Amino acid sequence: MAVSVSRRIAALQSAASAERWDEFADAMRAWAEEEPDNPWVQAGLVVAEAAQGNAQADAAERVRLLDARLADQIALLVDLRAGRRSEACGTITRELAFGNREPALMDAYRWVEPGLAEPVKYFFSTPHLVAGCVLSDGQITSMAAKGSRMSADSLGHHSSQMWSDILKLAKRIDIGIPHSAQVVGKDGAWVLTAASDEPSRLVTALVAVGAQAEEAAARAQAISMEPEAAHD
Repeated sequence: MAVSVSRRIAALQSAASAERWDEFADAMRAWAEEEPDNPWVQAGLVVAEAAQGNAQADAAERVRLLDARLADQIALLVDLRAGRRSEACGTITRELAFGNREPALMDAYRWVEPGLAEPVKYFFSTPHLVAGCVLSDGQITSMAAKGSRMSADSLGHHSSQMWSDILKLAKRIDIGIPHSAQVVGKDGAWVLTAASDEPSRLVTALVAVGAQAEEAAARAQAISMEPEAAHD
């Protein structure tokens, strides 16, 4: 089982307070191996390397990216307080694409996007969506495909294959409970999301332009977090 975030943070705090920097660095590296795309963890690696006197060449850029995300979150609070829905929507979309699942963020998303009252329809209305489907217990419950390079049948086949590969990997390596996977390529993004409760709901999407991947990811997250989504 994966180590909880609270336990990881407690271990890091203990190591830092005692100035056991090698221990701090080892803990950060172990976390980064499990979550290589987590920007907060990557920032922690920068701190760990600096504490050991091994600051990496790209440290400044990694810290800049972290600062940018913090600034983004602060801007979101300001926009929500001022009632600026359209401005807030872009920031919320990016946070959801990062994998932020805070209930408060979803509440804010429902406020800026009233279409979430019908989650599945909202997902399929993504402007650059090429194809998408919602599954419950491995069975497709909703699907849409536009006349493009990938048909609805292909979408279902490839999404099933990807999830199968993840489950095979989980049997060989302790990656914790498979929760979500995202692959971004030149043709856009696949997004598979499984809620932690039962029945699980998987959402897959292929968007036509890579730049729109985070929007599809955000909408997929929104569906997976809606209990009634798989039954619409």
